[in-house]
This record gives sequence, structure tokens and C-alpha cells, in this order.
Amino acid sequence: MRATGSDDIRVDSAFVPAYRVFPFTPEITYGPRFQGPLYRFSFIGIVTAALTPVMLGIARVAVDEAAELARGKTATGSSSALWMNPSVQSQIAQAEATLRAARALLFQTLDDVWQWVVSEQEVTTEQRADLLLAATNASESSVRVVERMHTLAGTSGIYSGNPIERCFRDIQVARQHRFYTEGRYETFGRMYFGLEPDYGMVIL
Repeated sequence: MRATGSDDIRVDSAFVPAYRVFPFTPEITYGPRFQGPLYRFSFIGIVTAALTPVMLGIARVAVDEAAELARGKTATGSSSALWMNPSVQSQIAQAEATLRAARALLFQTLDDVWQWVVSEQEVTTEQRADLLLAATNASESSVRVVERMHTLAGTSGIYSGNPIERCFRDIQVARQHRFYTEGRYETFGRMYFGLEPDYGMVIL
């Protein structure tokens, strides 16, 4: 991802002492120094809080850049600026509504669960499902918004130096994370009806 400067590293033959590792299973028991809210927030809570806002941020930039482009661009064959087109106005409005709604659900869900663990409670199965739903919705909403803004930009959005092109490329990378596939809606549905989740990360 160019916008975040993400890259890969590889370390060969490195020794990691036992006290620096922990089993990645639901049965893990934290030591006395790791009993605070952050360590009870659950793995899915941490992933939701750490990764999902990146996608919302990409979508936010895409909307802002598309609106700025529309203010100064005149479409081929037209005598007026792009922003004066009612269709463009509608697309910006719908993108704003989609993005704001997704953000509101995500942050409200995160805050609800955080307040719960701060009160010395353990994250419930229902709360894990809610976190998954909010993250999945935010991911899908962000992708839709960026794709719509990329289309709105027309040929201006295909060049590598254009911020909208970068948003489009990066959102396609971010959506490939297994945590954000459309199948996560099915996972929530299973949990909603009391079935075991088909995605093990939810119970970590």
C-alpha cells in the first residue's frame, strides 16, 4: 500500500525466547501484569480498532478529493463545472451518508465494548459478533464509496499521480484481508442465531 508506506520484511534464523511468545489460541492465560482493559478487549476488538479506521480514512480522502476535483473540472462536452451536475451532487451526498453511517456504527460499537471491559467485564459472544459486523460493514462501505468516487473522477482518476487512483488501489489491497471478506456477514449471521462461528479469529 503506497499511501501507508506498507511493505514486507523477512527475518531468517532469528531466535525468539519463550517469554516473548504466546500461544495464539482461546485458551491463552495472561499474567498478572496483563489484566487491564486492553488485554480483555479481545483479539477481534484490537483488529477492528487497528485496521478498520484505515479503510474509513481511505474512503474519507476519496470523497474529499472527488469533491475538490468536481469543483474545478469541466467534463468533455459540457460548459459547466462537474459539481453543478445533479448526478454528481447526489453521488457525493450518498457517499457522505454511507461513510458517516459506517463510521458511526464502528465507533459506537468500539466504545460500547470498551466501556464494558473497563467495568471489569469480559467481552461476550454477542459483543464479538457486533464488532465483526461493524468492521465488515465499515469495510464494505469504504470499498463502495471509493469505487464510486473513482468512477465519478473519470479519466482523471486513472493516473498514478492522482490521489483518487491511490485510494482506489489501496482500498482494493485492504479489502483482501481475510477479516474483511463478505463471508464475515455469514459469520455474524451464524452467531446471531446461536451457531458456532465459522471464523476462528472471532473467539480469540
